[in-house]
Amino acid sequence: MRLFFYGFFSKKCNFFFYFSKSCGIIYLSVLSGQKIPLLLLVMEVFMKLVLEKLKIDLQERLDSEEIIVDDVTFEEKGKYHFLTVTLDKIGGIDLETIVDATKIVNEVVDKADITDDSYILDVVSKERGE
Repeated sequence: MRLFFYGFFSKKCNFFFYFSKSCGIIYLSVLSGQKIPLLLLVMEVFMKLVLEKLKIDLQERLDSEEIIVDDVTFEEKGKYHFLTVTLDKIGGIDLETIVDATKIVNEVVDKADITDDSYILDVVSKERGE
């Protein structure tokens, strides 16, 4: 296996990129020795930005209902992908409010078009005590 290295070393940051010709993957390697496929790192950062934007859009639409968007996550569980939106409300959130909010969430998520992959939209309430 032949590796090509490109590195940057300074007192603040120690990392280097390398390309594996055998598998065609560019890795980011940090001083600790951890190797991260660069494409996965870029995709993860991009998805975090998309989810933050989605959270802001959802909050803007749900403000009038006094609903708080606590969290938005996109996870793979088994062979399925889940987009989970966690909602909360001062004084608690009841089932009817969740159902009404889900309609709004669905509209915003469809408009955002966050991924080409299929996923399950899961709108949940925040548990008390968290």
